[in-house]
Amino acid sequence: MSVRAPVGDLNRADQSYGLGRGLGGLVAEGIDSDYLYHGMFRWRCCLQRVGQGTTFDAVTARHFAAIVVALPIQKAEQRAIAAVLDAADAAIERTRAAVVAARRLKRGLVQSLLTCGIGPDGRIRDPQRQSKEFTATQFGTFPKSWEFVRTRGVADVGSGVTLGKDLAGIKTIAIPYLRVANVQDGYIDTTEMKTVRVPESDVKQYLLQTGDVLMTEGGDFDKLGRGGVWDDRISPCLHQNHVFRVRPNQARLDPQYLSAVIAAEYGKRYFMRIAKRTTNLASINKTQLNAFPFFLPSLKEQHRIVEILNVAESNIHAIEQASKAHERLKRGLMQVLLTGRVRVPVGEI
Repeated sequence: MSVRAPVGDLNRADQSYGLGRGLGGLVAEGIDSDYLYHGMFRWRCCLQRVGQGTTFDAVTARHFAAIVVALPIQKAEQRAIAAVLDAADAAIERTRAAVVAARRLKRGLVQSLLTCGIGPDGRIRDPQRQSKEFTATQFGTFPKSWEFVRTRGVADVGSGVTLGKDLAGIKTIAIPYLRVANVQDGYIDTTEMKTVRVPESDVKQYLLQTGDVLMTEGGDFDKLGRGGVWDDRISPCLHQNHVFRVRPNQARLDPQYLSAVIAAEYGKRYFMRIAKRTTNLASINKTQLNAFPFFLPSLKEQHRIVEILNVAESNIHAIEQASKAHERLKRGLMQVLLTGRVRVPVGEI
C-alpha cells in the first residue's frame, strides 16, 4: 500500500519483493490475507483523512495501528467474503479487457475504412487483391474512385469568440459557449458550460449549427486536432477562438466522416507535422486547417462508413456501461459484506 503521495493505492504481491520508500507491506496475522486486501479498500479512507505532510500527505505505522475494523471471527467467513469480492473483481477485469479489445478493433476498422473504403459488394476493399482499384499518392494508397480535396473546397472554417474584449457601451447578450475543455476526443462534453457576453451583431458569426465539426486549435500535444460533431443540444451556442468550427458542405461531405478523418492516425500525423511546436505545446492556424488534404468517397460511401463506425462505438459504449455496472456492484458488495449487514454463510462459496 502506498503510504505517501498518494496515500492508499493498493495491490497484492504476486511474488517476493523488497519495498522502496513510500510503500508499506501489510502482513496478514490472524486475518485472511485476501479479506485484508479487500477490506483495506474500505478502511484506507481512515488513513487518507489523517495523512499529514508539508509537501504531500503521508502516514506511518502509528496511523495503521489506530484503525478499528469490523472482522468476522471465523476465517472461513472471511475467505467466503473475499471469494465473492474476488469474483466481482474478475468480472470487472473481463469487461475492462473487453473494452480495450473493442477499442483496438475499432482503431483497425477506422484505418481500413478510411484508406480502403467499402466496395460495391458491401465489403472493405482489399488493396492486395484489388490493386487495380487503388492509386499510390504522397499521402498513402487510396481507392481511385475517391476524390482528393482540401478542407477549403468542401467546408467553411471559422474562428470563435475572443474572450476579454472591452465591450463598454455596446449592446451585448449572454450566450453559452464551448471552451477547449468542452471539446474532447470524439465527443462534445457539455456537463459544465459557461456563458460569454458578445455584441448582438456578432452572434450570427459565431453561432453553431447542427453538423459543425469542432476542433481544438492546440495546447498539449494530445489536444491538437481533438474534436467532435456538434448536435445542437444547446441552442443558441457559440465557440471560443481556441476552438475551430468546420462547417461541411453536407451535399458533398458527411460531418461525421470528416470528424473521423481528423481524429484518425492520418489526421493526427498531418497536424503534428505542420503544427507550430514548442517543448510541450503544439498549435495550428486557420490557414493550415483550410489546407488539410484528404480523400473523399462518394456521399453514399461516406454514410456507410460512418454507420459502421457508429455501430462499433455503440458496442464499445455498451461494454463500458457493463464495466461500470460491475464496479457499482462491487462497491455495493463491499458496503454490505465488510460491515456485516449481509452475512455470507460459510460453505456456500
